[in-house]
Amino acid sequence: MIASLAVGAVGEYYNVNADQMAAACAVACQASALIFLTDVAGVKGADGAVIRWLDLSQVASLVESAVVQGGMLPKLEACRHALSKGVGRVRILPASEAEGTARVLFCEIAGRHGSASRLSRVGRNSEQRKECSWQGRTV
Repeated sequence: MIASLAVGAVGEYYNVNADQMAAACAVACQASALIFLTDVAGVKGADGAVIRWLDLSQVASLVESAVVQGGMLPKLEACRHALSKGVGRVRILPASEAEGTARVLFCEIAGRHGSASRLSRVGRNSEQRKECSWQGRTV
């Protein structure tokens, strides 16, 4: 966790968009994965269901058709930035399930995925579809 504050040239403080800050930090650290915790279950489609797999080529049409709007717009832009600058994968997870974050982090490090929205530069690959086992449970 990193506070999204910046200091100006004469010492003034700025509240920086947390999504942009997280993406910039992930890029600067050459992170293999970036996880956003949010107040929703993930990116939702027109039917209201969470889109489990999403690649960047799909985002523009979701925005143009106003399926995605509000606070998800800067989050998806931050995802696009991180992925285009070398971050391998991005997850958008509901903060209400933060108690399972350790399990998710383990699976991200291992290169496997559980639930919520996953974004990639282009499509899914076989590694992304593998299951992950954490403390005897498949996630």
